[in-house]
Amino acid sequence: VKGSSIAADQLPNVGITQGI
Repeated sequence: VKGSSIAADQLPNVGITQGI
């Protein structure tokens, strides 16, 4: 999801959780 990438940029912790 593109949102995961955006969240990863702004919030590393959330980005890692959603990214994985």
